[in-house]
Amino acid sequence: MKQKLDFIFKNKGKLCAFAEKAVKNKTKIGKLVKDTEETKKLLHYFAIGHQFKNIDVKSAFDYQLNERESDFEPTRYLSLQLSSFLKNDFSSTLEIYIKNIRNLNSHYLHIFDKIDLSNSPLKLFIKEAFELVFIHVFMKEKNLNYEKAAKNKKRLVTYLCNQFYPDNEYLDEVRSFFLSLSWDKALEYLLFISIDENYEWKDNTDYTLLTIKKGIYPSFWSMLFLVCMFLYKHEANLIISKIQGLKRTEKNFQPKRKLFTFFSKKMSSQDLDSESQHLVKFEDIIQYLGKYPTCWNAFIQGPEQDKEFTIQLKKGILLEEFKRQFPTPYKGFKATSFYQYVAQSLLSGEQLDYFQIPIKDKLNKKSFLFYFNNSPEQQNLIQKNKTRLKRLDRNSKKYRDIKCTIKKLKNEENKNQVKVKNKLETASIWQEYGRNQDRFMLIAVRYLAEINYFGVDTQFRVYAYRTVEEQMEQLESKKESLSKKEYDKLKYHEGRLVAFKTYQKHLETYPQWNTPFVVQNNAIQIKKKISNKERIINIQRQLMPYFLQDALYFSTDKKMYRYDLLIDYSNQYIFDRESGLELLQKESITREEKTELSLLFPKRLLHQYCPAIHPETKQLNAFEKILEQAQQDNLRYNSLLLQAQEKGEEQEFTKRNKGKQYKLRFIRKAWHLMYFRDAYMQNKRDAKGHHKSLHISKEEFQDFTRWMYAFDEVEQYKEHLIRLFKSKNFLRNHEFQHLILFSKSLDQLFVKTRVEFEKWLKTNSPDKVQQRSLENYLPILNDNMWFINITHFRKFLMSDRCKAKHFKGKNGKINFSALNNSNNLINSYYEKESYLNQNKKLFNELKTAKLEDSLLYEIAFHYLNVKGSYKLSHRQVNQILRSEVRIMVNSIKNENLLYTIKAPFKKLLDLDKKISLYKNTSRGYNLEKLFYYIHNNKNDSDIRPIYKSLKDSKSIRIDEVHQVNSHLVRKAVVFNEVAMALERYYIIKNKYALVEKGYSGGKDIKELENFNFSNSKSFLYYRSYAMHFDIPEFDFFTILKELERQFIELELVLDKIQEWDDLPPFSKKLFFIYMSKLHNSLFRKERVSKNKKKNVEYSQEVFKKNYVDKIILGKINGV
Repeated sequence: MKQKLDFIFKNKGKLCAFAEKAVKNKTKIGKLVKDTEETKKLLHYFAIGHQFKNIDVKSAFDYQLNERESDFEPTRYLSLQLSSFLKNDFSSTLEIYIKNIRNLNSHYLHIFDKIDLSNSPLKLFIKEAFELVFIHVFMKEKNLNYEKAAKNKKRLVTYLCNQFYPDNEYLDEVRSFFLSLSWDKALEYLLFISIDENYEWKDNTDYTLLTIKKGIYPSFWSMLFLVCMFLYKHEANLIISKIQGLKRTEKNFQPKRKLFTFFSKKMSSQDLDSESQHLVKFEDIIQYLGKYPTCWNAFIQGPEQDKEFTIQLKKGILLEEFKRQFPTPYKGFKATSFYQYVAQSLLSGEQLDYFQIPIKDKLNKKSFLFYFNNSPEQQNLIQKNKTRLKRLDRNSKKYRDIKCTIKKLKNEENKNQVKVKNKLETASIWQEYGRNQDRFMLIAVRYLAEINYFGVDTQFRVYAYRTVEEQMEQLESKKESLSKKEYDKLKYHEGRLVAFKTYQKHLETYPQWNTPFVVQNNAIQIKKKISNKERIINIQRQLMPYFLQDALYFSTDKKMYRYDLLIDYSNQYIFDRESGLELLQKESITREEKTELSLLFPKRLLHQYCPAIHPETKQLNAFEKILEQAQQDNLRYNSLLLQAQEKGEEQEFTKRNKGKQYKLRFIRKAWHLMYFRDAYMQNKRDAKGHHKSLHISKEEFQDFTRWMYAFDEVEQYKEHLIRLFKSKNFLRNHEFQHLILFSKSLDQLFVKTRVEFEKWLKTNSPDKVQQRSLENYLPILNDNMWFINITHFRKFLMSDRCKAKHFKGKNGKINFSALNNSNNLINSYYEKESYLNQNKKLFNELKTAKLEDSLLYEIAFHYLNVKGSYKLSHRQVNQILRSEVRIMVNSIKNENLLYTIKAPFKKLLDLDKKISLYKNTSRGYNLEKLFYYIHNNKNDSDIRPIYKSLKDSKSIRIDEVHQVNSHLVRKAVVFNEVAMALERYYIIKNKYALVEKGYSGGKDIKELENFNFSNSKSFLYYRSYAMHFDIPEFDFFTILKELERQFIELELVLDKIQEWDDLPPFSKKLFFIYMSKLHNSLFRKERVSKNKKKNVEYSQEVFKKNYVDKIILGKINGV
């Protein structure tokens, strides 16, 4: 017990500042949303939930089927589930506990009562979380599954013992005891300190400093584990490197690092502050444009992938991959020759023929070898070592060592060569460069909403809730608050509740969710007041480029537009609708009039006035189209499966795509037509009225879908389905009953249903559409929902009635300024004239994609230029992806340029991630402070090369910011250790004891006021910088050396000090920190025996003697 408490007190100075950062991270999460329940969910996700996707949760949490709920539920590690965070104030308990850990570690003496776990749910939470992570790390290292890893408890105890109590002569006794424990007891021993009766903490003094009451307290490892949960990964790695047993120089450090940082969340774009979101959006759009449009997917992934135009696309992708993996300083012809050399070196003769790459013999191979055989990382290391060679004597050992290092680096295999070959062999490269989904509408609408293009009060049709869980909870409350009629009128899209909200109102609830818009049938809906009436306007995708063109190039006031294109168009729309209604009062219209009216009125209505001309070719009816679509989907899936089998990737393919979605979609439609519809009509007649329970309701549909998906995986699901179908009387149909009872999988259901549907089609067809008159359509036409026809809108733009003259181009065409950006897009992704004859549909789709992507490119640069500190010229997307962005840092006083930070595009957001450690500090943060910190520490070996770069070129690299971070943290932690040792010294010297107060800190120690510094600042002033990781305007170590000098002067009696043992007993810890951290240059390894332990002890004694002689006595004597 004493050893565990000693370890807590020993590491207080290291843990305190990071615990403070964990509290700040938690506070930041709480500010993201106003809703308490949503805050709890975010807290759970930040602390542990984000890692569940990387764990085999079904095995780890032992999911079992709950017969009553008809769903699988976890039966193990229940304290880690979201439900635990949502009940009994668990999340607030956890939040307060992190603060108490911070408080405990902020002062040498502090009561332990607040972290007692005796009656706290946190004890089980810590234990289960640690066990889960430990088994996960163990199974990964040993390459086992969860069941095998967790089964042998004795093996787990041994592995745990080796991590925390390594095999050496100092730990023989504790190792022997630990290995005798059961797995459960071993975890308890490591994670908790059990105090059976009040314990008097004396710290080797003759009086009680602190009484620790009876209870169960967390060990240092538990506190570190909890603190790291609320730190980002890069923040946690900084503290881990300061803890004994976890340093890189120590054995087995890697598994323990993984253990403590496992739940530390990697900072993503969503975690960045709102002031950095413009960069997130810029990066996102450029990366999106770096992939080919989705209209290519059917050709690249489908059976027609060897068409001539797909080969041209693949050739372009191959060149992009070469440029990414083999960057080179060459330009122009030499760059072309280099990538020709790369192609000939990596590709087989068959592949060169396939990609239509000619073979060239005369290539300057020697000059190309360096960039081809060495990865960019190898190149950087080689260049750095060559620079070091210039400063060394050719005959020195160090010179020869570096030459050997360079030779070794050059002989290492370039992993990028293997990577490219593997991608080509598996064909994964073609999918890698493709867009998973089309996001043009979401990005475009978001931009227009952000700048209030449609007006501040315009409402957008959005998803009401972000998650299904939240929706289910809200629907439960709505059931109680709304009438049945109102509840049934709630609108859904793809199973999600929708609502109309202003964008600003949405962001107040979900500040991190900036694309909530419902895109249905390639259109969005907005609610806007026009002519004193609130209208719902459907804006199709084809209209979006016109609105973007107006917003990006011709509108001046981004907050409130002085010209509203939509309002201007609405006047014409209303006028033409009214004119059309007058014309329809006649009995018939001409075909020319019908053509004009078809832009504004339903075609079925116009057919009453002028019959349609039907083509001679047979048209599929609605039912036949269902079968046709199912056959096409099945053909495509089987084609993709065959490709995966040929590449040996069948298992990976079927893991992510089992082909169930399209099968269930067909089954659901076919069953409704063949079986459910008739059964429902009979139910309706029997019940003498309609009720949703007579068919599968919205609430039941989710269960129906889940049971169907796992029809052949969970035996009970078939029983649940039969029970559901019986309740709806669907099984009265003997054909359907036979189909369900004698099918064993979803695949069988699909095949059998398709056969039955083909038979059914022979005798069934859709009912003929009822002919409707103008009277029937008037309620719809007079409704406030508008559908804007693209042709009608274009005619308006080109007419004299449109006030926006900028759309009118030459030869009666619309002018799109954005197309000037098409030169900056990746040319091989878009239409070529040769495609027109090969596939006209693809040609037109690519032409449209080029216009849309040109507009997205312009939006991206609008985001980048929100702040003027980012410098990047308009250039090709592929060049941007490989280019360097310069972040300009100006002086706050006069706005003159201080320096620039250079970052590769792929690390554009890293700056915000790297400075997160000290961003929300008490004194505020700005990059100007970083500039002066480098200047103040320019003589330190770690900072010297960074300072030189700053001085010579007024710039530093993004990775050097991380080096400065590490330097700052290292010095701040040392300062905190000294502060803690200083508190300890004066507390023991003055015989302070902690009796009634919660802690004894710096303000209680009057002697700390005796330390005087040149700028009249107090010791506590400097300590607050270290505690909060504020970037100081001074050097921590300079202050510490001055503190050391004054302490020696104030506290030591010169005549009585000759050696280390003469120092006051309770000052030795303070001097040891000074000796090992500030004066480690005095240490020398001494060898006096073959016994390693004796050599270490002797070296330490010499180190102490040198410190006393040269530092303590030397300073006092003025030497």
